[in-house]
Amino acid sequence: MDLLHVDRNRIVTANGQPICLRGTCVGGWMNMEEFINGHPGSEHGARAIMARMASANVILKKWYDGRIN
Repeated sequence: MDLLHVDRNRIVTANGQPICLRGTCVGGWMNMEEFINGHPGSEHGARAIMARMASANVILKKWYDGRIN
């Protein structure tokens, strides 16, 4: 595996070929914290309430399924 490095303002392969890196960062998508999703409360608080409900597993599955398919 060739290592990438920076040449001036480009990322290049070991042979000097320019390469464009693409990807997705899913960090934060799975959090239920209000500063991320706009809902009041914290993730641990929401989970505690849902754990008392009979349908907690269904709710959490829908939450996660709606984030990443």
